[in-house]
Amino acid sequence: MRIIRRLMTVLAGIALLPLLAILVTAAIAGVAGCEVNEGGPMPCVVYGTDIGGSLSSLMVTGWFGLMTIPLLMLLVAVWALLEAYVWNRQRRKLRRAARESTA
Repeated sequence: MRIIRRLMTVLAGIALLPLLAILVTAAIAGVAGCEVNEGGPMPCVVYGTDIGGSLSSLMVTGWFGLMTIPLLMLLVAVWALLEAYVWNRQRRKLRRAARESTA
């Protein structure tokens, strides 16, 4: 079960990467005082280098969240069902052991 929990955690992290891309883009643009939108790259000069194209590309990767967030919700639902099944199975095993020890 430990391996499944680690796998689910890694998959959940991967599903949240598009959201992280948007947050990083917004933070960098906010600190640099630049405007970023999905319409196209805007000039954003930081230390003499124009990073507007990179920020625009990073912002557009956030649209993958339209696919990954619903998949994350499905993943969490499957994970919860799996955890409930394992918990119920362990509880039954403990009850059975308690009945056999008192009988």
